[in-house]
Amino acid sequence: MLTFPFSDMVEETAHSFLARAKQQNKSLTLSVEPMLSLCGDEKALTQLVTILLDNALKYSDDGGHIDLSLSHSGKSVRLTVENSSETVNTAQLPQLFDRFCRGDRSRSSQNGGYGLGLSIAKAIVQAHKGKIAASSRDGHSVLITVTLRAEHRERVCRLPFCTYYPRGDRMKGTELPLGFGMALAQNETAMKKFESLTETEKQSVLEQAHHVNSKREMQRLVAGIAAYPEA
Repeated sequence: MLTFPFSDMVEETAHSFLARAKQQNKSLTLSVEPMLSLCGDEKALTQLVTILLDNALKYSDDGGHIDLSLSHSGKSVRLTVENSSETVNTAQLPQLFDRFCRGDRSRSSQNGGYGLGLSIAKAIVQAHKGKIAASSRDGHSVLITVTLRAEHRERVCRLPFCTYYPRGDRMKGTELPLGFGMALAQNETAMKKFESLTETEKQSVLEQAHHVNSKREMQRLVAGIAAYPEA
């Protein structure tokens, strides 16, 4: 398993559901803490987020709302997805992760039931040594909480760094924010322009990179470097 930008993945996956939510006359709000990275199976964790959002859209009430939140505490991340609902049988919530559980019998034939998707979600979380739970704040919403801890290979970091070496010079390394370094490495023109900058100009660029909060903003920053006029 490799370290990857968890915040970016969650945000991009959630954004893919915005149009679908709008079509169903439902609201989807996102609160994603930026620059969180996690060591894990990116494909499986993307599937986890997809399952939780898909489930929330299916089982929210007409004109309802879905809230996704990602934050960190110490060496763990906390992902929550909450959807409004007409009524919630709180006694049945612990069974939602059982395969083929039907949380709402009147709607199960239309939507396919909770169980298979959430049972897969539970397996993904357990494979990452994490925890998943279902609860209700008021009897009219369902809250799924996932906690992924920094145990064994899982680790969380806010601002990972990498070291960049100019071509042909392994002695003059520059510490770069990992997201900036990865974006720079994918843009040959920007890499060359960055190498040609003075130390003062490089520090100015790095100061900007430290305050970037998303993958899209980082890509725009690097594209701007590539557009610098030739010296």
